[in-house]
Amino acid sequence: MERKKAQIVRSDVDIKFLLVAFEAGEIQVNNLYTGALIYNNANVKPIKIENEITQMKFFNSQTKFWIAASCWEGRVAFISRPQVSQGRNFLMYKKCRCSHQRDVIALDINFENQLVTASMDNVICFWNSFNGVESKKVQLPEEVASLERGQSIQYVRFPFPNKKDILLIVINNGDCFILETQTEKFMVFNNQQ
Repeated sequence: MERKKAQIVRSDVDIKFLLVAFEAGEIQVNNLYTGALIYNNANVKPIKIENEITQMKFFNSQTKFWIAASCWEGRVAFISRPQVSQGRNFLMYKKCRCSHQRDVIALDINFENQLVTASMDNVICFWNSFNGVESKKVQLPEEVASLERGQSIQYVRFPFPNKKDILLIVINNGDCFILETQTEKFMVFNNQQ
């Protein structure tokens, strides 16, 4: 039996399912209470996304997609809600074209299912979570983070549950910024003087 290294483990909001991402982009979903493997692809093999997965998160119930995954090499994947065929439950995934050129290392989904991804090339992408299409791209200005100075996005979050137009951005040097997503204005969010 081949052993695989688990890289990311997440549960859904209802704490019913356990999503595990293994190295080489392989994922599986288990019943959180019994541990039983539930969802694979239509051939009952683990789902294999072609790129390493860096982050995963479950959507809320109002979208056709169940999970979003950020991956190496500028890739983002959307994983369908469970489907049934010939008495078996299985999952499908959709790789998406996007503006990211380097590893996509951060993602977040707010309560309204708005998905945001960020990559090491300092690009932030906002997604339509109902069709898996990029809806907006924001390039970080050089004064916020400069690749020439070795600065890149490390983390993005919607910090307030009921405000989808505010995004927290953390740079790998520890600097923090708030992005007002409608106007694309950046505000410094540091305690340092």
